Amino acid sequence: MLTRIMAVLAIAYLVGESVFGPRSPTGVALALAGFLPMSTLAAWAFLQAGRVAEDRTARRGFTGYALSFALTAAGTLLTGLGHLGGDAPRLVPWAAALELASYPAAIVGVLSFRTGRSGSIARWRLVIDSTIAVIAALAVAWIYIVAPQSGGPRDPFAEIILYAYPIGDLVLFAALVPVLLAPRAPHAAGLMRMLATAQMIYLAGDMIYQLSPPKIAWLPFDWPDAFYLAGYVGLVWVAEGYRRSPIPALNAVPDEVLAPAGRNWLPVALGGVIYLMLVRVALDPWQVPLGPLALTAVLVTLLILVRERLAERQAVALARALEAERNTTRFQAAIAHLKVGIAIVDRDGRFSLANPAAAALLHLDGPVEGAALNQPAWPLTTEDEKVVASDHHPAAVALATGHPVRDVMIGIRASGHLKRRWLLIDADPVRGGGGQVDEVVLSIHDITERRQLEEQLRHTQRMEAIGKLAGGVAHDFNNLLTAIIGHSDLLRTTFAPGDQRIDDVAAIRQAADRAAGLTRQLLAFSRRQRLMPETHDLNRVIRDTERLLHRLLGEDIAIVLNLDAEPIWVRVDRGQLEQVVVNLALNARDAMPRGGYLTIATRRAADRSVEMPADVIAGEQGIALLGITDVGEGMDEATRARAFEPFFTTKEVGKGTGLGLATVYGIVQQSGGAVTIESEVGVGTSVSVYLPATEAAPAAAAPPVSVTPPAAPRDRAVLVVEDDPMLGEVIRRTLTERGFRVLVAGGPSAARVILKSNAEIDLLLTDVVMPGGNGPELAAWAR
Repeated sequence: MLTRIMAVLAIAYLVGESVFGPRSPTGVALALAGFLPMSTLAAWAFLQAGRVAEDRTARRGFTGYALSFALTAAGTLLTGLGHLGGDAPRLVPWAAALELASYPAAIVGVLSFRTGRSGSIARWRLVIDSTIAVIAALAVAWIYIVAPQSGGPRDPFAEIILYAYPIGDLVLFAALVPVLLAPRAPHAAGLMRMLATAQMIYLAGDMIYQLSPPKIAWLPFDWPDAFYLAGYVGLVWVAEGYRRSPIPALNAVPDEVLAPAGRNWLPVALGGVIYLMLVRVALDPWQVPLGPLALTAVLVTLLILVRERLAERQAVALARALEAERNTTRFQAAIAHLKVGIAIVDRDGRFSLANPAAAALLHLDGPVEGAALNQPAWPLTTEDEKVVASDHHPAAVALATGHPVRDVMIGIRASGHLKRRWLLIDADPVRGGGGQVDEVVLSIHDITERRQLEEQLRHTQRMEAIGKLAGGVAHDFNNLLTAIIGHSDLLRTTFAPGDQRIDDVAAIRQAADRAAGLTRQLLAFSRRQRLMPETHDLNRVIRDTERLLHRLLGEDIAIVLNLDAEPIWVRVDRGQLEQVVVNLALNARDAMPRGGYLTIATRRAADRSVEMPADVIAGEQGIALLGITDVGEGMDEATRARAFEPFFTTKEVGKGTGLGLATVYGIVQQSGGAVTIESEVGVGTSVSVYLPATEAAPAAAAPPVSVTPPAAPRDRAVLVVEDDPMLGEVIRRTLTERGFRVLVAGGPSAARVILKSNAEIDLLLTDVVMPGGNGPELAAWAR
């Protein structure tokens, strides 16, 4: 709005001057009516711009300009009043004093806009540019303004005026050159260049006016006034534009940030003015001596050469800075894409920087800057669930001691997350110039998966050791039970029917059978039982077992089936797979004494995923998953870690053997799969069974062939090789009662002696594992 008003006033002034003439009383009145409101409006525009400026230096610059135009308005008023009232000689000195006072105010404003953090090369270039501009302007002012008017008699005030105005214009011009050439941000650069250009147009009008140029015939007005008015309009346009959209900072920026100014046209053009003046004086000598002007031309030439040398240095420095910035950007991009978390902690124990991986690992959802080491919403904990105090954090320890901290494992679980993630943190202190630790660099590795794999490996090794122990115990215990059962059967045949001792023998046999069942479970856990694998549809097995589960679980537990829509073929022993489902269902029933629901789900995965155990091997069709989930009491971490161990149970004495999950573990392992447990106290337990999935559909079973066993041969010689005397005796008596001649050897060595000395042996019946050799080797030797 103000800019349009200024433009209208300028046009009205030029039209009025064209009609009435600049020297007439009406022309003087027009000058007063034109320049006075324009100066006043300019002062008001810059004052408003200074009020909205947030930057202190910009506010000081606009305020200086406002004061300058206010003084100009006051001087214009006194000049006009002097001419209109006929009292010009008395008021002109005061008016000139006010107008001259406007120069320092404007210079202060311009110098405020120069404030910045420019680099050393840029500062020297600006100094040289300003020097060239001042020399050129000084030469022009001296040759064309001062020299022609010097030498004549005049009063002291006129002498001061003669030098004061050109000097003021020169100083203001020198201050404007850096504003025009200094590198800035794009928006600020455009605004400052417009301000400097408008001010220079105004100064050009002032210099032309001082030259007392002849009137141009085809212009109806004094043509220097057009420069004055254009400068006024441009300056008000800058102030009003800034007021509408303030720029945070108008100051110059370092030359390492923006491209250099290069060969700016202004210093070269001003140097060209000196050469033109030198040629003019050389061709047509006049009152200006040629020697000083030639020295001035040489000085300007040297300054331009130095400036160009600085421009080359600045270009090299800028290229290096750009390369460094490019490398820094590439390095920052690499850090940002790292899966390893990188963070910086300041001396106050707060994050000052973190890459996305660190923010994600530490659950820093909000701004990273200023976040505390220990967030209340996701406390850092040790393995035994103790919260890590702030002063025990690796970063805090590195800050306090000044020494690196290595390989500290910390758990973190954000609110709403069931799983805890494990982090391995290194803290490296960074020392400042004074030798003190200013900050700490953290490198954060997510070792959750590695820790899970290590736990799985330790668990597998532990279960393998327990399995070997259980298998050995079951094997030896099974031999004893075989002897007990065999002797019980032999003893029962010696009693007459109705003898009460037959019941005692039957009780012994029943107890031995129950013990044999436990040994079979131990053999299943140790993967030493005999399996008959066939290809079955996992979904069909679950559906067929559902009816049995309803009877076992009772009416207060609902069974929810979430089976895959397509058949999932697995090669397993169907009876053993059904035992797995039943055992897991019974455990879930015991965990839900007040009822609930049991979910059985199946699905097929094309390949193994991160959540699966490391020892899962995919089959032809990937991996079959069987999940059984309850909503029972759940297990804590310690209980879950020992759940598959044989004879480990949390049930009361007499209510569980602790072999249910152990049997599941052994069957699944022997079938080529794996089993895992996820549980939380008060939430429930989910058991996941992973089996290789096959693509072969089950073949139609051939009808069984009825075979009549032949009658036992009589009077045939049998060599029994058994290292357990009790079991060997039971076998000998059993075969003897069926008509065989039986020889017993306590081991492979004794059997070889008997076989060498007795050629009438018809059958070799041998144990497999014995001290001093094994059964297959002995059989091969016997053949």
